[in-house]
Amino acid sequence: MNTNLDQIMEGDFKSTYDAAEQSYNNVKADVNKLGGEYTNYLNNLPNTGIDKKVEQYKPKYFNITWRMYRTASLILIFLMFFVLRYFALKFEKKNADKYVISVYNIFSVFLLINICIACFRFVFTKYRETVIGKKGARGIRGKRGNQGINDSCDITKPKIAKFRQDSKNKEIKEIIVDNKIIDTKINNSYKYEWTKIGSSVLGNQVIGNGKDDDTNKDPIFNNTNSHKPIIGAMVNFNKDSEKINKLQYLVDKNKVHDTKSHNIDLFGKATEVHKDGYGSFNQDDVKGTFQCPPNSAIYKIEGAFNNDGLKGVKYYCADIQTGKNVKSYDANNNKKYGASFGVEPVPNNKQYYYDKIECSMYEDERTHSGNSLKKFYPSFISKISSDENNTNNNKSVQNIKVGGCSIYSPT
Repeated sequence: MNTNLDQIMEGDFKSTYDAAEQSYNNVKADVNKLGGEYTNYLNNLPNTGIDKKVEQYKPKYFNITWRMYRTASLILIFLMFFVLRYFALKFEKKNADKYVISVYNIFSVFLLINICIACFRFVFTKYRETVIGKKGARGIRGKRGNQGINDSCDITKPKIAKFRQDSKNKEIKEIIVDNKIIDTKINNSYKYEWTKIGSSVLGNQVIGNGKDDDTNKDPIFNNTNSHKPIIGAMVNFNKDSEKINKLQYLVDKNKVHDTKSHNIDLFGKATEVHKDGYGSFNQDDVKGTFQCPPNSAIYKIEGAFNNDGLKGVKYYCADIQTGKNVKSYDANNNKKYGASFGVEPVPNNKQYYYDKIECSMYEDERTHSGNSLKKFYPSFISKISSDENNTNNNKSVQNIKVGGCSIYSPT
């Protein structure tokens, strides 16, 4: 009994499997048949023949401008004048009636005038067409048109693959290498101090007239004897005589150079004859004081003078490290380049003479710890004096003399 049941079940499964396989094969054949028919249909479709309209550029060998129309109009008017005159002479030769000739002349004049007006309007119109005027107001927006046919979906044409960049390039940063040759910062690995360089960087050394007897041979030095430059001045000026009656200079007495502040002291030894400066004090004098900002000193002096003595003086400050001009406050509390006292020293002053003293850049080449350093250092006035005039027991400043400069450099 069991053997018959197994045979029946095995026969049912086999018949079901065969039926399913036959159905699958039929469907596959139908699909292949439809695919082949559709492919044949596509291949038999006619080519649309629709090409994109491309305007061919036509080269212009002869460009007509409004100037050519103007020339042609002038030639036309010129020819019309002779043509009308020619017919007038014809009428006169045929002994035409005077009335007819008069009418013809009037007609000729008005015809010529109208031709001139027409030519002018035509040429002017052509000229205006070349002029680009202001943008006009926006017009009324029209209706939206029908959607066009996308020419990129033509199934009868092959498709062209397009390439694009997958990722953006990474930004490459520029590497800037510091140039140590032009570095103006102070190198802390060396010890810096003020060094006397003498008068080699000076051109002119005297502003004003020197004295023949040369009674003042020794210029004043600062009170620390460390070749520090002058950083300010106190000036007495008399408006009535227009004379500089007294000059006194200032110095920084900090033992170690401070880039942020000055410790003001008078410039000159206590034992010097001119420890209080040059000239004399007068109650009627206009007194002025100025000093350079921190980390700067005086490098240039300008002066106005005549045979009677010094009439005006102007001091300029520069940065100790870079040598660039810096602004300072003058006697009127105005911050500007150069502090002036007395008569303004200018080269084109016809009443007084002009001169200047300037410490220029100094080239220094030394060896420090086995390394050769060749740099340019700004120099500053550090040795200064003046001659005095003594008139009626009133002393005034005759001139300014600079004997040397100093630089702030490594030892």
